[in-house]
Amino acid sequence: MKILDQTWGDYDSVGIRVVTRYDTALLQAKAVTLLTEAWFMAAPTHTELGAFLGRAVTEEQGQAVLEVVTALAKAYVRSVGFDQWGEPNDEIRAVILSAASRLVVNSPNPQAVTYEVHGPDAYRHEGSPIAFTTAELAVLNRFRVRAL
Repeated sequence: MKILDQTWGDYDSVGIRVVTRYDTALLQAKAVTLLTEAWFMAAPTHTELGAFLGRAVTEEQGQAVLEVVTALAKAYVRSVGFDQWGEPNDEIRAVILSAASRLVVNSPNPQAVTYEVHGPDAYRHEGSPIAFTTAELAVLNRFRVRAL
């Protein structure tokens, strides 16, 4: 403890400075959880996407597809199920991996467009490059905030 010799502003007050130190000790070791890098579930990588598909996926294509699907999933659930670093939880991570694999396999190409002509009517059928399946939506809807 130290008594300060300065006065405070226009007042005749004297200050006292008290410095304390608190030493802490662990009372119950089992109450502590060590968070290691393995504890955190990171976003899927292009390597995991390739393993899921059973074929090689280039880093450029894999990362691009995963970024798009992650953004779509995050927007759908309004960031619920993602941690403060933007990493998805296990369930949403599985949806991202599943939808990304479908996007890699069914990437748009000119042969995927089908034209049908029936008399004066002509139809063009083109598959949607990305849409969540019913199973994926069931998972995502668990995290989506909906009106009551």
